[in-house]
Amino acid sequence: MNKLYMGVAALALCLGFTACSDDEYGPSYSTATVQNTELKTILAQKGYQFNADGNLLLDELANNTTTLDLSGTNISTDALAELSILPNLTEVDLSDNGYGPTFDFAKLPEQITGVDLTGNEICDFPGLVNIETQENGDETVTVLHNLTKLCLPEIAKYNCNEIVAFYQNASSAEIQMEDASGNLAKYTTLREVPDEKWRTLLQKLYPSMFDGEYIDIAKRLVKPNERSQNLTTLDIENKTMTVGNIEGFQYIANNKGYNGAMLYMLTDEKCEISYFPIPSSAFSLQLKNISTPNGFDTRNIENLCYVDMKYNEGLKDFDISKSTTFGQRGDGGGDNAEFGDYFLLYCCDSLEEVHFPNNATTATSITLIDCPKLKALELRQFEAASELRLALLPSVNEIVHPELKRVYGTSSKKCRFGIDEDIYNRQETKDFIQKYYIENDLIQWNSLPSGYGVKAYDWTTNYNK
Repeated sequence: MNKLYMGVAALALCLGFTACSDDEYGPSYSTATVQNTELKTILAQKGYQFNADGNLLLDELANNTTTLDLSGTNISTDALAELSILPNLTEVDLSDNGYGPTFDFAKLPEQITGVDLTGNEICDFPGLVNIETQENGDETVTVLHNLTKLCLPEIAKYNCNEIVAFYQNASSAEIQMEDASGNLAKYTTLREVPDEKWRTLLQKLYPSMFDGEYIDIAKRLVKPNERSQNLTTLDIENKTMTVGNIEGFQYIANNKGYNGAMLYMLTDEKCEISYFPIPSSAFSLQLKNISTPNGFDTRNIENLCYVDMKYNEGLKDFDISKSTTFGQRGDGGGDNAEFGDYFLLYCCDSLEEVHFPNNATTATSITLIDCPKLKALELRQFEAASELRLALLPSVNEIVHPELKRVYGTSSKKCRFGIDEDIYNRQETKDFIQKYYIENDLIQWNSLPSGYGVKAYDWTTNYNK
C-alpha cells in the first residue's frame, strides 16, 4: 500500500509541474495592457498585479471586482478609459478628485453603469446625452452612456442641460445629488432661491420659470418678454431694490431660452457666489458686493464688452480674452456709454491677473483701482483709448502701457490719463507720458473716481508744453 501511495503521489506531483509550465493551465492575464502609468500605479497599490508587459493578472481579486474606489486619488480622466481592463467592473467611485468644471462621460468605458462624482466642482457633463434641437424648439435626446446609478456634486444643481435631459430620459437610473452639507438626496429639478426679495423679483421677471416658491430648471424660457429680460436687482416698477444674496440667478442665466443682454446685480450685503455663469447673450456685467472665489464661467462670453465690478473680495483672475467683441468693434461709438468697451475693476482684494482678447485694440475705459495683489498689467495691444485710470496697484511689477496710434471716437481728441502718485513714479509711466503727452498731445490729465480712498496725482504740472 505504501509503494502504491508513493507512486500515485509522484505521478500527481509530476502532472502538477507539467500544468504550471504549460501556458494553457498557467496564470491568466488580460489580453489588453494598461498603458496609463497613473492607473497602473493606483491599481498596483490596491493589490492588483501586472506582468512585465502591463497585462493585468486575472486572479480572484480582478475577476471579482465589480466596484472600484478611486476617490481622493486625483486620477486624471484620461486614465479612466482603461478601467475596462477589469472585466466585471460596473461601478466606480470618483468622488473628491478635483474634477471640474467639465466631466466627459465619453472617457468612461461603456461597462461602467454606476459612478460617484460627489465632492468635485463639475457643472458640465458632455458625453452623457446628445441633444438635437429642432427649429421649433423641440428636442430629441439620445442617452449616450447608460447609467443605473449617478451621484452628483452640489454644483451640478446649476446644470440645466445634460443632467436635466438625462433625468427626463433615463427613468430607470437612480440619480442623487449632494446638498450644501454634503448629504445625498434624490435628484429633482426644483431649485430654491434663498433671498426673499430676490425671489420675489425673479418671480415678477420670469413667472413661467417658477413652480410655487421654486424655480423649475426643466422649464424653458419661451415668452419673448421673459427671454430678453435683463438679470437685475433693480425693480423698475418700484424704482429701486437691494437684495442680500443673488443666489438663484444661475438657473435663469443657464436656461437655454435666455437671451438677456445685461447682468446688473448689486447687493446691500456682501455675498459669495460659488458658480457664476456669464451667458453668451450678455454684453454688460455690472456687480457690486458680490464675491466670486471660484471666478466666472467665461466660456461663452463672446458678446461681453462692458465690465464694471466693485468690491469682489474673492476674485483672483478675470479673463475676458474669449470675448470677440471687447475692443474689437472699432472706435466709432466711443462716446456711447451703453455700447462702448469698458473694463472697470474697483476694490478687488484678491485679484492677481487680468486677461484681454488678443485682438482688442480699442477701449472706452480701462480702470483698475485698489487691486493690491495684481501682479502684471499688459496693455500694449491697445492702440486707442478714451480713458486710462490706474491707482492703488502696489504689487504690479511692471505696467506695459498702450502703444497709442490714434485718437479715440469722433469727439474725444485725447486719451485721459488718471493715476495716483505711485503709478506716476514708475519709469514706464514717465516714458509713456513723455512719448504721448509731450510729442503727440494724446494724453490729458483726468481725475480719479471718488470714494475709493485714493487721491489723483496731477502729473501735468511736471511738464511744460
